Amino acid sequence: MIMHCYRITKYNPKYRNSSGAYLKDGWTSISDIGTIYNGKKSTLKEYFKIEEAYVKAILLLWNF
Repeated sequence: MIMHCYRITKYNPKYRNSSGAYLKDGWTSISDIGTIYNGKKSTLKEYFKIEEAYVKAILLLWNF
């Protein structure tokens, strides 16, 4: 049996160092809504936009 592994993330791989750590500052959970990152205030609308994209990606892979 072949097992596949997928990594679904909002973080652009070009901003990771050689160890895989993400180098840019940004929100990581719903509790960060309202915090300013890189000069932009995080919003509930943006949070749900990203979360919806996660769900869509998982469903696409699940039905693969």
